[in-house]
Amino acid sequence: MAGKYASVLIEVGGIQSFIFATGKLKEMIGASQAMVALHDDFLPEIRRELNLHEVDEPAEGRDWIVIRQNAAGALRLLLADEAKGKEFLTAFSSRALAQWPGLPLNGVLAQTDLDRESLDGCRKELSDKLALQRASEPVAAGLKLLPFVEMANLDGLPAAGRDKRAYISWPSQVRRDQGLLEAADRRLKENYDGHLKSILPSNTTIKWCDDFAEMLKDREQPRLGLIHIDGNDLGHFFTQALEAGGQNNPARMKELSREIDQANQEAFQAALIKVVGEDLIQPETSWTEYRVPLRPLLRGGDDLTVLVRADLALGFISAFVEKYEERMKEHGLSLGVGLLIMPPSYPFVKAWHLVEELCSSAKRLTLKDNPRPSSLDYLVLTGDVEADLGEHRRRTATADDGSSRLTAKPFKLTKGFLADFLKQAAEVINELPRSHTRGALNDCRVGRHQADVAWRKLRDNLRAGLGGRHDQRRMSLERFDEIFEDGFFQKNGATALADYLELADYISVGKEGHHADRA
Repeated sequence: MAGKYASVLIEVGGIQSFIFATGKLKEMIGASQAMVALHDDFLPEIRRELNLHEVDEPAEGRDWIVIRQNAAGALRLLLADEAKGKEFLTAFSSRALAQWPGLPLNGVLAQTDLDRESLDGCRKELSDKLALQRASEPVAAGLKLLPFVEMANLDGLPAAGRDKRAYISWPSQVRRDQGLLEAADRRLKENYDGHLKSILPSNTTIKWCDDFAEMLKDREQPRLGLIHIDGNDLGHFFTQALEAGGQNNPARMKELSREIDQANQEAFQAALIKVVGEDLIQPETSWTEYRVPLRPLLRGGDDLTVLVRADLALGFISAFVEKYEERMKEHGLSLGVGLLIMPPSYPFVKAWHLVEELCSSAKRLTLKDNPRPSSLDYLVLTGDVEADLGEHRRRTATADDGSSRLTAKPFKLTKGFLADFLKQAAEVINELPRSHTRGALNDCRVGRHQADVAWRKLRDNLRAGLGGRHDQRRMSLERFDEIFEDGFFQKNGATALADYLELADYISVGKEGHHADRA
């Protein structure tokens, strides 16, 4: 498509595969910081090198650039003409791939004018070119594996060096770059340490961990929560916002992008304070070092990927969603959330695909809702998951009667839902006899009829004051009827009993012994 201007799209495809390639937290942090540097440092450097000044709208002459998107591994740029576009694309991509080998970076260009028809056609042309480039020109990650070349154990690429006794690849060396790790720590300290110091005891040193063993130290259940959050209907929102103005306005596009990114930033800050506050509920008051129980990996636009200690993951999600929706209430924007609770030894490349499926599952739940609420799907990993999420659920969460479901997930996160769900889970775990609830779950696995028998039996025992330890607080009959109003199975044929019980080691609400890590 011919046009006066050059539209350039540069995108890191498979960014999560690059970040999670080896499962080493240091490499995840380094790769994540490389993405930040790509947007915050590298783009301005190339712009200055080519003597391009940033403008909000096309200007006179040729030495200008409009930055329409600059977040989450994607750059959308507008330049004066095709020659300027090619010059920028060549300089950016060649330097970036030399600095970060193995980075799955692709860049394409198309000509456009600024009318709606031209822009829509340009967007499609860029998308088609990007798909073709990815399929036909994969990014090199090192030498081809010759018979005399050692293979790196962590990612299977040709070895370029050693870390202690293990061979590591060139991309691994890049991800472990000390400069990237130090920059990542500085960014977190500058953005968040001040907020944390306001709730931590005085003279406490704040430690952002770069090792899972350090983050999970002293935990009886060393488990992580891998969280992926993605906004709903953002493309539709931008289209509506721009059309409402009667013209394509690059300045308005940037303004909306900044507003969404700021909402993401404020929501992360609120969630961080929430989980650290939960972590601090303990009798000890003497501190020397506080190890932050989470690590953000990707944050930008309406996307967030974060690792958090498993017992704090749902609290983080609750606070993040609440703050984001409050901030974007005027625009009616919501979120889809996926959560995978996993051991730190589980392969992160597989974990990413699972959490991405969980996020997609959550988003499908609300696809036809108007207004559209946020939603959540999660999985507590107890073994390997070879099949896709849907097949795994059919195999492990379907009762023997073939129609009843042993999970109520995914959930719509209507106001207060997740807080109520966590409170109910804590009550079921702590105030009902474990032997009775485990037996009831086995009856649910048979089917609804058997589950109804178990529900009536447990209800009768509560009425008679039977069951449980002598010192255990027992749930009231009224509260039992509130939580399990229609029996263990809800009217839609699903039970939340298994959802409650599987969280026994992963919620801090109402539980004793969940103390913050301390030096």
